[in-house]
Amino acid sequence: MTDIVPAPQDRWAPLNPKLNREIRTWVIELRRLFDATGLSINQFARLHPITDKGTVSRYLNGKRVPRQRWLLDQLLAYLTTVDKAVTPQVREHLIDLHRRALETAHPHGYRLHLIEDELQVTITRWKEAERYANDLEQQLTERSRQVEVLHAEQERIRAAWNDDRSRMHAEYRRLGEQIAHLQLEIAALRDELSLARERAAQAEVQYQHLEARLEQMEAKAPDQLGERAANLLTELTRRYAFGDVVNLISVETLASDGRAASVESLCAFGQRVLDLDAEDFGVPEDAGEVPPDLLGRASASRMPQTPRERPRGALASLRPTYSLLLEVIAIRWHRREMSALLAAAHVAARHLPFLAWEPVLGHAGDPALIAASVAGERSRFGVPIEPEAPRVCDHTRPERAACERALRVSREPGPGWRAYLDRQHSQVAAALGDCAARCRTPCTVMTRLDDPVRADLIDRCKLAADFTDGALVGLRHAAPVGHGFGVPSPEEVQNAWRRTRTSVRRHPLGQRAFAGTDDDPYPLPGLPALFSAIAAAPIVPDTLLHDATTRITGLLADETLTLTGLK
Repeated sequence: MTDIVPAPQDRWAPLNPKLNREIRTWVIELRRLFDATGLSINQFARLHPITDKGTVSRYLNGKRVPRQRWLLDQLLAYLTTVDKAVTPQVREHLIDLHRRALETAHPHGYRLHLIEDELQVTITRWKEAERYANDLEQQLTERSRQVEVLHAEQERIRAAWNDDRSRMHAEYRRLGEQIAHLQLEIAALRDELSLARERAAQAEVQYQHLEARLEQMEAKAPDQLGERAANLLTELTRRYAFGDVVNLISVETLASDGRAASVESLCAFGQRVLDLDAEDFGVPEDAGEVPPDLLGRASASRMPQTPRERPRGALASLRPTYSLLLEVIAIRWHRREMSALLAAAHVAARHLPFLAWEPVLGHAGDPALIAASVAGERSRFGVPIEPEAPRVCDHTRPERAACERALRVSREPGPGWRAYLDRQHSQVAAALGDCAARCRTPCTVMTRLDDPVRADLIDRCKLAADFTDGALVGLRHAAPVGHGFGVPSPEEVQNAWRRTRTSVRRHPLGQRAFAGTDDDPYPLPGLPALFSAIAAAPIVPDTLLHDATTRITGLLADETLTLTGLK
């Protein structure tokens, strides 16, 4: 700020001592401001013919207070032209002094002044709002143009797709899904790598053990070899070591009466079921035929590989699948394969919301049927959130994408359907679980249900969420790949299950489910009862794998089956 030079003492007549303090302060500052310009009253009047020197003199002597800020603005403008501009703070101070003097001298004028200031601010805001609206209109026009360009590009791609349908379809889907599913594929590959390394290590240990046994057996008398080999194969079968049995026998091992192929096909079937390879459940094995009754029971847990495949298997009902999971978990426990046990528990946790919703939906989350129960007016299931809009749905971005895909995937070809099952089906289960157990602003997905049905569904989905968030499923993160290279021990699994039971018991439905299960002979006591409570139907461990081993041991023990050697 340029300092304002004070006026000489003899230039202005002394102010009337009776002047109000606010007016006196204003006039003193006005005189100082006028003196800073270096102008006389006559010079100022000639520069601004709009006023006369008498009026200016009365303003400077305190006899009148200007009703407008015109005089102050002219003085400040002149100071700016002669490089004596004041700072914004001084300007605001002078304006405030003028307001106080005007309020004292002319109350009505002061109120008019305030209204004029407010009007000026309003006009400024109005102009800014108009400029902002014009800017938004330009942005809208630009976005509309971009949409038209994208539509034109999409139509060009569609036309090219019609010329070369198979190649362009794959490219079109790849561009739409590659980024969204890349991280999911990485997670799935890590899980598969973990299981593969664990199986390789177990197979190596088993191979060394069996190789030592073979060396011992080869040293025995030839007449004892067949009996010992049969006993070894039978024991391996009873331990559900299907892969080891297949590795130890060949067509030459058994008399060529067709039984060798049956043993190999049953072992391949048993290993597939034990590995929870659900996409190929119920499919005939390459090694030979499997009894139709076993194939039929396995197909009840099969994931259909095309949108219109019949029967619908695990999409029709998950209860046979969870019975099979209970049998697999028990077998993994007795084989001391803790990582595989935790993998099965993890699979069970990912699909538990579908098991809870099954009595309400009438199916286990079948994408071909789910729209009738979750879509429609005022439903937020699979509906994208508008940019800048408040978030009213608790679904995560991956869950919203999966829900939107679920509503249309039944119209896609086989590869798209299988990609959805591999990467997004469990996300839809999690989203439905959140709708019932955690949603703070329910939409018609829940509000369309009757109150008793809705309350029961909420209880069962909360119980499923408690199990998923429990210590047992959390222990899976100690898997060998990427988590410290540690494999949980049976004692750690038992402790984790006890902590899970404790947390689940806090829920009234969980307390009722675990009542009387302390003496349950199942390896994880109370787990069948927990699944039954979530499904609102009895779920007990299956005997599919046990029945398969019974068929294999029967073939090995048949009198017409002759052992001739080992591989």
